[in-house]
Amino acid sequence: MKQHFLLERMVRFFKTHGFGGGIKRVFIKIWHCICAKPDVIYFADLPLLSPKVQLAEMCQVVERRSYDSMENCELDALCNYMGRSITMYQLKERFSKGAIIWLLKKGDDCLGMVWTITGNTIEPFYYFMGKEDVHFFNNEIFSPYRGQGFNHGLIEYVILALKERRYIRAYIETNKRNVREQRSLKRTSFQVVGLAKKMKWFGKHLTVWGE
Repeated sequence: MKQHFLLERMVRFFKTHGFGGGIKRVFIKIWHCICAKPDVIYFADLPLLSPKVQLAEMCQVVERRSYDSMENCELDALCNYMGRSITMYQLKERFSKGAIIWLLKKGDDCLGMVWTITGNTIEPFYYFMGKEDVHFFNNEIFSPYRGQGFNHGLIEYVILALKERRYIRAYIETNKRNVREQRSLKRTSFQVVGLAKKMKWFGKHLTVWGE
């Protein structure tokens, strides 16, 4: 992501959490870079799954494939979460590559999101993606709605929607430090593949697998 986007995110964090919270966050990020943990890689074999959608009461999931298809309340929710310039950049880039954003809503309130892309990834992945494979990425429940069990319902809904469209495999990953996300994914149809780290060597992307 461009440098000024990183600066915008930092400024927003300082405004939200204050100077002390912002400094603490910077040191945490530096520590995580120095002592990087591997990602936990998950997959779901879509044709073998049985339905078990657990959407919360009064919630719905909508999918958007273009900027023009999005409602103002949805754009506002994304801009409030990430900042307007970052949001606009990501929407343009990802929609142009065929990605879909799935939004969890309750009335006009947007509670969270997850992106998917078929047969490809936005950034280099850990191994080859087939044309009927789907990658889940940037899964987020927005701050006011976390801790209420919304995440696994959103993920499971999308998994089963993709199954109905006859896709073969779905993949998602989260960092080993993200214990909350791992607990949530245990309640979905995703299964753990293993631990992996990405690295770049002489211009080539390499994957190092762990147990």
